[in-house]
Amino acid sequence: MHLRELSALTGYRIAASQSQAPIGRLAGLAYVFGTWHVGDLIAAPDGSAASELRIPTDSVVEVDDATRTIRAGLSPAELRAASSRGARVQYAADAAALVGCRVGGHDGEAGVVTDVLVNVRFWQLRYLVIRHGGRTVLTDMEWCDEVDPDERLLTLGVPSRTVATAPPYPGLGAMCRGDEAVLYRHYTSRW
Repeated sequence: MHLRELSALTGYRIAASQSQAPIGRLAGLAYVFGTWHVGDLIAAPDGSAASELRIPTDSVVEVDDATRTIRAGLSPAELRAASSRGARVQYAADAAALVGCRVGGHDGEAGVVTDVLVNVRFWQLRYLVIRHGGRTVLTDMEWCDEVDPDERLLTLGVPSRTVATAPPYPGLGAMCRGDEAVLYRHYTSRW
């Protein structure tokens, strides 16, 4: 699977193609609302007071979990130049800001976002990890109709009960492709 928890990715070193020295550490992911495409990695630079770096996701060639490194296929100078040009598209927000947001179904409260699962092959936000009562469940980003950053609220296009009765999230290490199919059936057959 190409899924990673945002909380686990945060802090990964970001390195250029041939360099062992990181140019920064992952601090967030800039995404587009609706498509949930991640266009830029947001990096906190290492060893300097410089502002954040924006690394285009289409330059990423490897996500190495063993060394906690994201490697871009660009030289350090090319990465800094790409970052100084800024985002090529106006991205809505940083995915890290979704964590801690309240989640509402179309009929009421449905929990709080505790993490976001990211597909690092296609660089897309894939699932919200939601704490509802004493349970942790997932919902597909496709069910998210609105993000209100001022209210720190995500509104889903499903009833809150559908979230409450979703299959429990076993943790990323225990998930398989079949779990995604069960989750999809749960959300599509409930309303």
